[in-house]
Amino acid sequence: MSIIRGKDVMSSMSSDQNLPSVTIAIPAYNEEDHIEGIIKKFQKAPYPNIIEILVADGRSTDRTPEIVRSISLDDPRVKLIDNPDRIQSAGLNRLISVARGDLFLRADAHCDYADDYVEASVNASIDSGALNVGGSQRFVATNRFQSYVALAVNSVLGSGGAKYRDESYEGYADTVFLGCYRTDVLQRLKGFLTNNVTNEDAEINIRLEKEQKNAVFISPDIRVWYYPRKDVISLFKQYFKYGKGRCMTFFRHPPGASLRGSTPFLTITFLFLIAVYLLAAGSFLTLALFLASVLIIVLAEVVRTVHKNRESFHSTIWRGEPGKAPGWICQVLGTTFVVITMNFAHFAGFGWQLLRFLGGRKSW
Repeated sequence: MSIIRGKDVMSSMSSDQNLPSVTIAIPAYNEEDHIEGIIKKFQKAPYPNIIEILVADGRSTDRTPEIVRSISLDDPRVKLIDNPDRIQSAGLNRLISVARGDLFLRADAHCDYADDYVEASVNASIDSGALNVGGSQRFVATNRFQSYVALAVNSVLGSGGAKYRDESYEGYADTVFLGCYRTDVLQRLKGFLTNNVTNEDAEINIRLEKEQKNAVFISPDIRVWYYPRKDVISLFKQYFKYGKGRCMTFFRHPPGASLRGSTPFLTITFLFLIAVYLLAAGSFLTLALFLASVLIIVLAEVVRTVHKNRESFHSTIWRGEPGKAPGWICQVLGTTFVVITMNFAHFAGFGWQLLRFLGGRKSW
């Protein structure tokens, strides 16, 4: 990789050969509504050394492959890579195996990216010396349910204190959102683990930390906005998979895995055991007070979060029709419901994978 300093990247645009080359990597499945927009976003990016835009398609049943092929006719940098395994980690590995860029910049079709997203990623990669850099995960919403999710992840109960959920954080961390990796390192590590359907990013970051101290870096200059799930069923499925992935990572890397990933499971298990004990002891009043106390704590945190984001909600989070934004009471009630859903789904996924492990399903 070029040794040019990150702060000099923009001033060196005229000499492309001095800049690190970048591979844009997009895993996709049934993304006909978004794939053209995200490809064109990176086609128009001002960073001059994007040498390829690769799309790993997981056998989409819509027009995603057709759209990518059509764009590739006018831009040889755009290439469609078949991903017969369908899962995201497998698709990323297929992209890693053919990537030619110095840097491997992962992109998601459900995101909006700042115009300087690539430059900021290159700057952070070079200045930090990290093996993977990224920005915080900024949530935005076009409907009410998405706005409740966006608020929920801004709370301690929804983020678990993750540094990559803090828009102002700058420094080394255990993981980032998406990520811009050193391609040679990814290839040496043979990419992501394919039996991690989710949480593959956190798992590989643990391996990167074994390669180099301070391997993962977050920069607030890397700006990306994520659109969360639009309904409760898809959100539950997403966090159920997150829980399964966290469990797999926890047992695969017990010394390095963050306890944050197992917090929902441990906390809910602890609360459940207390409730069962009080029920068995016949302390029904105490049980009622205990459950009420837990709900009050959750509500208090949600109210704090909604109040904290009262000014930024309409200017930063809400991207739907102005007249359809939820009011304060709806935000509190909706966010409370989402926080509970996310944590129980994560708990269920973690517990399910744990039971599989205890039952002898160790192949994962």
